[in-house]
Amino acid sequence: ATTWSPSSEPEPSSSTENYKKEAKPTSPTPRTSQPDMTPSTTFDNISSCYSLCHTVLVMVDAELAKPDSTLTERSLRVVEAVVNAGEPVGPRGLARVLGLDRSTVGRILARLEQMGMLERVSKGYVPGWRLFTLARVLTAIDPVSNDVVSVLERLVHRYDETCYLCTFSGGVAAFTHEVQSTKPLRFVAELGHPVPLHAGAGGRAILAGLDPQMAAELLGKGRLPTWGPNTMTDPAELLDLASRDRIRGYSVSFEERVPGGGAVAAPFFDRRQRCLGSVVFSAPLSRLDHAIIPEIGEAVVEVAETLSH
Repeated sequence: ATTWSPSSEPEPSSSTENYKKEAKPTSPTPRTSQPDMTPSTTFDNISSCYSLCHTVLVMVDAELAKPDSTLTERSLRVVEAVVNAGEPVGPRGLARVLGLDRSTVGRILARLEQMGMLERVSKGYVPGWRLFTLARVLTAIDPVSNDVVSVLERLVHRYDETCYLCTFSGGVAAFTHEVQSTKPLRFVAELGHPVPLHAGAGGRAILAGLDPQMAAELLGKGRLPTWGPNTMTDPAELLDLASRDRIRGYSVSFEERVPGGGAVAAPFFDRRQRCLGSVVFSAPLSRLDHAIIPEIGEAVVEVAETLSH
């Protein structure tokens, strides 16, 4: 199985999920005082807020990425980078990561601070009060059940493999919730980042949960990008597979997005039977026994039905 360093960054055309070898746990290091942010708020207890804001910004950025909205797009990229950092970050680091001029980043940061989107602290910038307000509102109206983690935990406790919730909105899918396996070698995905609908069981389960016409519109007619050794790139073949997965109830993938990785996923729905995303079971191929995939599929479908309204 492939081992990745946590600091490794994939090429832009590659998947952002990989396997990593975890070091043995050590005694926790005493905490130092955190920079002042919103009252009683630290980076540790708002990780879910980061994930939610990150997902929203990605979706907004996809809508606003037009020639006449370059400044808005850059501002969104700056906010996204600060949210994704999970710690204070300065203009120099942001400029390097985003490939923008430092003076431009500085002007954008100043404006975002005035708007309350970001807050300046001693070591850089952190999410501001307006982003936290947005996160609280979105959490309150989130159509996904609030106990999604406890539901995923049932599946993880049964097989001790990492499971994710992949949410779908506005034509964009992204992993938003996770429960990790206790095993040293496990599947790791960046929460909040868009994932392709055509590569991997998580995306293909969403295609199976959508109306066939909508799925066809999302895939288009041209060949799709390759993400892994077994990525399917023909829209017609993907739609045919989606129809079969729709009957079976779940999707299965082997190395479609990550070399050495496999997944089983099932769609979940709201009260109007609109697909909201998928429940994803992931594991290294070395531990994914083909003989019990039907059993895993039924277990994933059961969890997806629990989340469906």
